[in-house]
Amino acid sequence: MSKNRTAILKDPPLPPSGGDPRRKGLILIVEDDPDISKMLRIYFDSQGYETVIEKLSANVVEIAIQNLPDMIILAMSLPDDEGDQLYGALQANPKTQQIPVLLLPEEEEAQGKLDALDLKENDQFISKPFDIEKLKQAVERVIPKDPYAPGSILWQAK
Repeated sequence: MSKNRTAILKDPPLPPSGGDPRRKGLILIVEDDPDISKMLRIYFDSQGYETVIEKLSANVVEIAIQNLPDMIILAMSLPDDEGDQLYGALQANPKTQQIPVLLLPEEEEAQGKLDALDLKENDQFISKPFDIEKLKQAVERVIPKDPYAPGSILWQAK
């Protein structure tokens, strides 16, 4: 005769998306091209991320402070500002300076603009036109595919 055993499981820590266990994290996408922003939203939503789209740089710092995204994907050319100036504003604000940023410069402007920036350790860039798989890999370096995988922040919190 076997005994029935009931395992007592502790609730896992909340995922970075604020409580929805199906979501991997929040990505703020700053892109003025509607085709690119729509494609990025559809793609990353299908991969399990939440996305917020903004096309004007004037609102980005405030949106980042309010939402505290896990990553910001930032186009370098925006209609109301240059991405390098916005990157500087994000780095200057203590509430946003720790958010990893993935810069998307146009291929012809990449080297000149990026040489002038002092990129943080977790910040990256991929030139447009970009390969979506490379973009996905860059995001997953910062927001793990499995937030509970060994080495991730949530795994360490267990």
